Amino acid sequence: MIRSTDNCEGGLCNRESETWSRRCVNDGQCRDHCINNDRGVDGNCGGGYPWYRGCFCFFAC
Repeated sequence: MIRSTDNCEGGLCNRESETWSRRCVNDGQCRDHCINNDRGVDGNCGGGYPWYRGCFCFFAC
């Protein structure tokens, strides 16, 4: 399931990664994935817990 909701706060927009395809359990892996694959500046796991957690990437607005 891919959701593309953009939220902008404090100069950073976040949205769920378009290339992450599994449940997110490690913020560090998500951050690295966002930086290396989605061209983001940061990332962390978020969303419904514990059944569904996605990798959310942060971008400059």
